[in-house]
Amino acid sequence: MKRDQIKKTSNFLFAAALALSLLSPSIAAAAIKAGGSCNKVGQMITQSGKKYTCIKSGNKKIWNKGVLVIKAVPAQTPTQTSTPTPAPAPSPTPRIEFTLPQPKLESSSFTNSLLSLKFATSSKAIGGFIRIAGLGIEKTDALTPKDSNGVVTINFKITAKMTEQFYDVTVFEYGDGVESPCCTGFKINSGLPPKGDQPTPTNSGLDLNPYVQPVAPTSKPVKEISNSKTFENLASCRLPDGDPQLSNMTIGFPVPMGRINLTKKSVIQILPVSFSDIPASTNPLADYDNGISVMKGFWERQSFIGTEIEFRSPTTYKELPKSVLSYELSSSLFGFQSQKYFEFVSYVITQYENEINFSNVDMVVVVVPLATTDKQIGTWVVDTQRSFTTNEGVIYNYMLTGNGDSKNGSLSWVHEYGHALGLTDMRFVDSVNSSIQRPEGLGVFDVMGSGLAAPETLLWSRFLLNVLAPNQVLCISQPGTSSHWIRPLAQRDTELKGLIIPTGAYTAITIESRRSYGYDSFLSPRDQGVLVYTVDTRIPYKRSPMQIIAPSRSIDREWYTDSALKLNESVTFDGWKITVVETGDFGDVVKVEKVG
Repeated sequence: MKRDQIKKTSNFLFAAALALSLLSPSIAAAAIKAGGSCNKVGQMITQSGKKYTCIKSGNKKIWNKGVLVIKAVPAQTPTQTSTPTPAPAPSPTPRIEFTLPQPKLESSSFTNSLLSLKFATSSKAIGGFIRIAGLGIEKTDALTPKDSNGVVTINFKITAKMTEQFYDVTVFEYGDGVESPCCTGFKINSGLPPKGDQPTPTNSGLDLNPYVQPVAPTSKPVKEISNSKTFENLASCRLPDGDPQLSNMTIGFPVPMGRINLTKKSVIQILPVSFSDIPASTNPLADYDNGISVMKGFWERQSFIGTEIEFRSPTTYKELPKSVLSYELSSSLFGFQSQKYFEFVSYVITQYENEINFSNVDMVVVVVPLATTDKQIGTWVVDTQRSFTTNEGVIYNYMLTGNGDSKNGSLSWVHEYGHALGLTDMRFVDSVNSSIQRPEGLGVFDVMGSGLAAPETLLWSRFLLNVLAPNQVLCISQPGTSSHWIRPLAQRDTELKGLIIPTGAYTAITIESRRSYGYDSFLSPRDQGVLVYTVDTRIPYKRSPMQIIAPSRSIDREWYTDSALKLNESVTFDGWKITVVETGDFGDVVKVEKVG
């Protein structure tokens, strides 16, 4: 190539390079995107009303999310005359800050992967959102505007896989480019059992623990076991009921007349009804599948004699002629108007009398549309004190679903059915205000108590209901020393499950083995072991007739999560010493000694 040609070409390339360098700021500005790469940390570019800054993230340089720029609007000046005035120096861009308060939650729940919450917002807020850091759920996933009343209602289905037992949910308001500060929040329970050394939870909720298949034993004890024949006579351990005021439920023998007998097949008749102002076109069996299926599975698994529970139900709701409020069922547990509920159930039975054969029915359950609120039907009801006469015979037990979201909660179905079996509450209930309840004596144990962590029914209750197989309980009625291999209560076998030591006409000590499986799946592995408790059938209703005997190291005297005996631990009560001398996946070997 000739020299002059080379020179012209160089001049052209230089001009082209200069043109590109002049254009590059515009090209860069058009390409700005939050999270995109940038060249120099601290570099700032304004684009589309936002100022972006180049920041360092790990080993990368990226543009941040940008800050909204609110430009100053210059004041209007009079029309210029012959001599123009100098242009004023540019003023700095004004910065406007909003202050949003932390939200105040009105309600929150987490059921079947659906997280629901509600809160009122401030006047400057546009809406609200949640963050769940452990699941990667951010603002954009759950951004919800407020309604005309300024209320944010979030219903968020969690589809991410949950691997931990608890997750922290943080709740925020948001406005125009701003959000409330951290942190209003609460914990949700994933439904996964605790791991390793995690604590036993003391949560409450609408649903029972998930059932975890018991671990098959791989070993046997090596300690010498006493001959059980000496302890098979159970007569002295069948304590009579000592509370004359309570005739429809009991903690002592016998179970009152009319209660459901789990030694034979029991039949539950569902009676679905809707109202003129709350129609329903769904299948009640599908609507209440959660409560029905868990209740059936729970109580059949509490038995070792092949108990069967059968549910019968129409597939549609029968619409009643009046509105729900006209039946006057809005009274809650506190101020409960039992007569109104009884009259309503009686009326429903008459509506079904010509359609349903009530032969062999042990209980009727009136179910209402899931849309029915707790303001319309104020409480879930189980009644074991009245009876209904039908064309086919007498029915002694009824339940009525109510109290908002608890209608289909499996815990309500399971607990209330326990009353129909004749079991009493095992917790403190305030004698004036029944809505005030708290654990007393049993903590997290037994579905008729207060906790959900270990709801498997106590050995004593199974003994009372006659659902233990032969020789699954022994009665130590004479002084002496003996050793016994007791299997975990949730294991599905017919071997020895526990011991009863009568200490008086109405009192006894009961010993059983608890493990963190079955329905005790929320019982931490660190808290499993041998449970020792007293029984006193004279304790009146609204107080717990069971009291755990805790070892001296125990510090949790509300929920008793740390009260099961471990290897080589012992407790002494009323002249009897109980010691765990061997333990394993097979259960526990317990030595019982009369010491006083």
